[in-house]
Amino acid sequence: MLQFELKPAHWQHEIGELFGQRETLLPACEIVDGEKAFVVTLDVPGFQKENIELELKDRHLHVWGQRVARERTEPERVLRQERRFGKFHRTFALPEGIDEEQVTARFLEGVLEITLPKMAVVGRKIVVN
Repeated sequence: MLQFELKPAHWQHEIGELFGQRETLLPACEIVDGEKAFVVTLDVPGFQKENIELELKDRHLHVWGQRVARERTEPERVLRQERRFGKFHRTFALPEGIDEEQVTARFLEGVLEITLPKMAVVGRKIVVN
């Protein structure tokens, strides 16, 4: 059985740190290697699905999102702010053998689940002459 490996592209975060740029949000992720697909799950509580974008490009999965603070009326004032708002961008390097045409994503209760189906490995018999 052919094994694949899917890894977050850590270089992006490290380069940002080098130049003093810190992501305001970095959703925790879980990557599961199933028999027929990889499943990438990101915790994005408080996000709206309209503010999440996915792109497959050059064997990388890019996930962008933005959580926007609600606007306050004039008499309101924030006494304590621990919640984070802003944008994030996560990149995952994809192994060969992902069926990019069949990738799906669903968003439910603050969890983004991306399914990356593996292509079937087809073997063939070779006749020795």
